[in-house]
Amino acid sequence: MQRINTSIVKSMILTAAVCLVATCASAATLKLNLPIEARWGGTVLPPGDYTIDYSEGSANMRVSGAGKTVAVLVTARSSNPPNASSELRLVNVDGTPTISAFQSAATGSTYYFHVKKTAQTELAKVQKHDASRSPAGMR
Repeated sequence: MQRINTSIVKSMILTAAVCLVATCASAATLKLNLPIEARWGGTVLPPGDYTIDYSEGSANMRVSGAGKTVAVLVTARSSNPPNASSELRLVNVDGTPTISAFQSAATGSTYYFHVKKTAQTELAKVQKHDASRSPAGMR
């Protein structure tokens, strides 16, 4: 997979082809077309069509497609503003697009997912800390 420009991925928001298939008071099944390879939870998913099953109050979403079924931990949920569209929010983690949030027009909620800190981010913090401790003129 090609390395992705960090500034592009940081501002990238993919509008997903999401539609409500079935819903009841406590559960939703959604269809999603993932146009690029992306990490979701601990799994890298290839481009393709996926089904998302989610029960309100559950800690996991089940994502199925491309021969895989994975459970993705939902770390937080918030209500969408009226007329919000469906979209995936991506961040760059070590050059891999990673899904950090899924905003669903069908359920009226945005679901947030854990995204690991990059080794590069941790290294930058250490380097900044070390530089602040060095004598003047040595930075």
